[in-house]
Formats: sequence, structure tokens, C-alpha cells
Amino acid sequence: MVQKKRPVPEVDQVFDLLTSGDSLNYAFLRGQLVVEGILVEALRAKLEHPEAIELDRLSYSGIVGMCRALGMIDDNVLGLLRKIGKLRNTMAHDLRYELSFQEIFELAKLASAAGVSFSDETIFNDEQRSREWYGASGILQELFQNLAQDLVCLFDPKLEGVFSEFFSPPAGNSTEHLVE
Repeated sequence: MVQKKRPVPEVDQVFDLLTSGDSLNYAFLRGQLVVEGILVEALRAKLEHPEAIELDRLSYSGIVGMCRALGMIDDNVLGLLRKIGKLRNTMAHDLRYELSFQEIFELAKLASAAGVSFSDETIFNDEQRSREWYGASGILQELFQNLAQDLVCLFDPKLEGVFSEFFSPPAGNSTEHLVE
């Protein structure tokens, strides 16, 4: 079997990837990690003997699958979480990959179908206005923040305090770019 050769990034590209904290990919990866952390903590709370499983060593796919197997999420949420995992894997295996607006918009539509609440239906219903009013970064920010909050509330409102630091924007970070 011939093994597919991975593209080797240029030194400047690696430097840019390591120093640019405002890229869509960076925001996506942070959002995915927050969601994964919530899922792991929810599993710990759900399992009678969580110490019997090394939850921190499970793959994202394994964590999502276990949540579905235990009835903690439905098929719509499963589809959304799997799509998030697929996009994360694409980024992890191709450092040149850049998320597109279309992928983020499609993710927002999946999130809505999974029951994630949004401040405005335009975000997932009207691609043109969503692009103009929110842009890819605005959609991504709201998608992951609301997904994280919805998951915490879905699993156990008592967990909300565990993740409060994820729900407060860092100092200097605002949503003023969003058009009312």
C-alpha cells in the first residue's frame, strides 16, 4: 500500500500558526477543546465508577460515542459533535487547511438542528446575511459558546460552575462587530 505523503509546511507558515491566536482555526480548536472538556466532565458525573476508565486518554470520537451510548446525547447532537471532530482532524492532519465560511455556516445549521440556541436565526438560515452581519468568526464564537452552555445545562445544571471560566469572554474581547 502506498502511503499518502503529508505536505510539509514552510517555516514561516509554522511560525504564523504558532503566533496567530486570532485565526478561525485557532478559535475552532479552542471551542472543540472546551466541548471535549465538558463531555469528559459529564461522563465523570454520569459514571458510577469513572476511575475505572481513563477518560482523559479516550479519543474525542470515543468520548462522543460513549456519551451517545449512555443516552446523554441524541442523534442530532451526535452528528454535530462528529462533524466538529471531523473538521478538527482535517486541521490536525493538514496545517495548511483553512476553515471556510461555508463550513462554518453548515456547522451552524447542524447546531441549530441539534437544538443549540442562537441569538438570531439569521446565523444559520440566511447565508448571505450571516456572512455580512456576523462573519465566520462571529458565527463560530456564538456556536461554540452556546453549544458549551447548552451541553452543560443538558447534562447537569450543577456542572455550570465548573465551566464558568469558559463562558466569560477574555478582557478586551467584545461582540461589537455583530450588527443588530
